[in-house]
Amino acid sequence: MNVQLSLTCLLVMTALASYINHRFLKFPSSVGVTLITLLIAAGIILLDHAPIPYEHLYNPLISLVDLNTLFMNPEFVISVVCFLLFAGGLHICVIELAKQKMLIAFLTTLGVIISTTIIGLGVWWIGNMLQVGLSLPYCLVFGALISPTDPIAVLGMLKKVRAPQALSMRITGESLYNDGIGIVLFITLLHIARGNSIEHNAIAWMLMREIGGGIALGFVMGMITNTFLRHVQEFHVGLLLTIASVMSSFVLASGLDASAPIALATSGLTIGYRLKQGGMPPVTAKAIQAFWEMIDEVLNAILFVVIGLVVLQLHLSPEALKMAILTIPIVLFARFTSVSIPITLFSQLYNYAPYAICIMTWGGLRGGVSIALALSLPTGPEKQLILTITYAVVLFSILIQGMTLQPLISKSMKKSDALKHQAEQS
Repeated sequence: MNVQLSLTCLLVMTALASYINHRFLKFPSSVGVTLITLLIAAGIILLDHAPIPYEHLYNPLISLVDLNTLFMNPEFVISVVCFLLFAGGLHICVIELAKQKMLIAFLTTLGVIISTTIIGLGVWWIGNMLQVGLSLPYCLVFGALISPTDPIAVLGMLKKVRAPQALSMRITGESLYNDGIGIVLFITLLHIARGNSIEHNAIAWMLMREIGGGIALGFVMGMITNTFLRHVQEFHVGLLLTIASVMSSFVLASGLDASAPIALATSGLTIGYRLKQGGMPPVTAKAIQAFWEMIDEVLNAILFVVIGLVVLQLHLSPEALKMAILTIPIVLFARFTSVSIPITLFSQLYNYAPYAICIMTWGGLRGGVSIALALSLPTGPEKQLILTITYAVVLFSILIQGMTLQPLISKSMKKSDALKHQAEQS
């Protein structure tokens, strides 16, 4: 495989999909780019079944985009996610995020566990009904990989829908950190599914190392970077320092078995707080924000092109398609339950916008993290089935939920304005 040609093909496809969406469709980037790429992938599949000679077209496409060895590699997807998490963290107000800390803490821990349990049991029941051989441990593995909301899909969507700040902070804060517990659950349940025993203290240590280690590493790297940036007047030096910080954090997190996504999100929040507080020269701060906003947009588009191309890896069967369709409402019900409990428990502490539970349920988008975890499963019949179900849920999340979130938020804002008007009149 020629890596340069493959990368060129990916970038050209991303540029064309972004242009078509910007010029004609005008959907949110995650929706438009994924949809266009999915149509391209569908065209390639149709060529594969066409009763005409097409090898001169089809074979070069497949060789240029070698999905198995480059773009569909879980490490590639996670590394892109980490860069995007850092970029997203730079633009989030830490003070506003801290106001929601108790609700976010529940959603990112117990919320993920509740969702994993409901999804696992639901998918196991569907599998038995359809006589699909997927054991309960593997159903719970699927629950763990699909329960965390994807920060990239969520952050990209919230930019477009102009959600109220408090609601945005809840959804964003949850999505930045809930993959930590999700990854730990995924690893633990995968060990059990493969017949390996794992002790309770090992799970506790893994949880502390992944989440606690990720937060600590990200904070330390962010503070070190801030120390350097404080004295930098040349903006290109500041940009190089942030790039070096991101890549170093990723490598250190991998070496220390800490959560790289959590480390990069924390680092972004730490540096972003200093940017907003004027802790570095203005020219450096403006350049860093502009640069990472550009990186955010470009990598976001690339990631959703990769998600669109995953369909080329699927081996579809009628049973898998039925199971995928029936799984979507179970995932939504699990999300609804895991959101309703904390919102009800903390109803005295926070003010919620109208339809908050519905918005947080429908706004819990899935994306690259779930795809990466599904791709990392060991080769076997379970992998193809779980990958198909995961892809169906991710596509529904991005295309259907993503496109219909704006009207729901608009309805909530109108209801909120009406209630304020009634209160003022009374």
